[in-house]
Amino acid sequence: LIIAAMSSIATVQVRQRGSIDFPAYYESLCALQDTCPLREVLSGARQGRIDVNADRVRLSDWYPLLKALQINKSLIHVAFRRYRRREPSQEEQQSWSRCRFGSRVRFPAIGRRDMTLKLSKAIADCLSVTTSLESLQLEDISLQSADVSVLAKGIGRNRSLKNFSVKYCQIGDNNVDVLCRSLKNSKTIVSVDFSGCCLTGKGGKTVADLIQHQATERHSEAWKESLRHRHPNLNSMSGLKRVTLCSNPLLGDKGAVAVSERLKDDLWLKAIDLQQCGITNVGARALQNVMQYNTNLVVIDIRLNQLVDPGLRDAILDEVTANAATDTTQDMFPWLLLVNSTVTITKQKTKATVVMSAKKGALSSRSHLSTKRQGISSQTTAKIKSPQMRHAVKAQKRLPWRTTTRFIKDRQKNEQRYKGAHETSSVLSSLSSTSSESGSQTGDPVSSVLHRQDARGVVSIQQDLHRLQVEVESCRRILNEESDARARAEAKVVELEVENKQLKAEIYSKHSRVSFMQTCLDDIMLKFEHVGLKLLHARWIQ
Repeated sequence: LIIAAMSSIATVQVRQRGSIDFPAYYESLCALQDTCPLREVLSGARQGRIDVNADRVRLSDWYPLLKALQINKSLIHVAFRRYRRREPSQEEQQSWSRCRFGSRVRFPAIGRRDMTLKLSKAIADCLSVTTSLESLQLEDISLQSADVSVLAKGIGRNRSLKNFSVKYCQIGDNNVDVLCRSLKNSKTIVSVDFSGCCLTGKGGKTVADLIQHQATERHSEAWKESLRHRHPNLNSMSGLKRVTLCSNPLLGDKGAVAVSERLKDDLWLKAIDLQQCGITNVGARALQNVMQYNTNLVVIDIRLNQLVDPGLRDAILDEVTANAATDTTQDMFPWLLLVNSTVTITKQKTKATVVMSAKKGALSSRSHLSTKRQGISSQTTAKIKSPQMRHAVKAQKRLPWRTTTRFIKDRQKNEQRYKGAHETSSVLSSLSSTSSESGSQTGDPVSSVLHRQDARGVVSIQQDLHRLQVEVESCRRILNEESDARARAEAKVVELEVENKQLKAEIYSKHSRVSFMQTCLDDIMLKFEHVGLKLLHARWIQ
């Protein structure tokens, strides 16, 4: 009993230390399981950050990682990402399981449904106990409805999360609605990222309701801070300030219009990203009308929407940049990079590939090197017959055989043309030399006429060359003048911008003074009215 009690006390102490010291607890769990700790986990965990490529984590390595994450209270940033977008079908998984070859393509453990549920539960437990986690990112993780509901419960209990991202998780409108319900009452959330989540107009309305709910709560806080003639600082208030909805082509104009209607009364949201969202001129005009009511937005990103008129897009960007010039928090909300429309799939380094034949359904394993060699040898021997071309193809192994054959044929044609031109030029030169010699010996007048014509041609060529040189010099001078004028214009624009900022600052200071004087006058008038009412009351009593 004493030994059992001591062991239980030791495990409790280890867990208490593990909630603060993630690397040590993770290494101890790996030692108990007799596995090697992951290097990428330990390298970032010492700085309070975890950024894991989930495709590289084996099934045996997930248990200590999730166990250590479940009770942690010290991590600041947690991210799990996948970089292989396409998942194999059920038939491919069964064929791989039946494969008898030692080297085969391995299916990542994170693609299993039970593993995503375990990951969601570990993250939810961490969110429930931690007070230091600020950023949570799940990228390209195939989350199910049960996983999202578990995450939503953890987010609802958390009081420190600022940045939340489920990028390319393809969770759909219903699951986004579940997450938005838990994020509505969060007072610390700053940015949310629902990029590539297969949102439609319904999901856009859900996100718009989230923006409206956050704005309503902060309106009450602003009213409290405005009492007794105080000016509330809107930038210092916590709450949602950036929404990212990129790569949702089904969002369309319905989602854009719903979001724009909520932004008219919002004073805190600073940035909204809508790249590749299927927006047309209707949604773009709705966002442009927002700028008449809301001057706090510094980023409205509608790039990569091919159905939007470029002039309308540039007008929106100009208005947004004008707002950013007078905003002191524009550096906190930078513009995102352009989203790449093509999905990149990482190359898996495997020794063999498993190929299912469509006719017989049998498995055949072929190495990459053997297929390349067989393809090159068979194709080159079938298409290329001359030994020179075969030698060239062998020398250029990195190029495809079609490219090399095309290059060799073009080179042969160019050599033939060059030889023909060289022969004709040599014949003409020999004829001209013989004619000149004969003319000099016999004194034929025809040769003298030809020499005069050649001289005239040389003179005309020299004149044309001189004229071209004069034109080039004049163009160079014009270019220098234009560059100087452009530099002067840019300097003038900078001066005008500085003067504009100074004038805006003076107007703001004068406006504040006038408002202060107005409040003073109102107080004085109230005092005079109070004194007058007292005098009237005294006379009425008399």
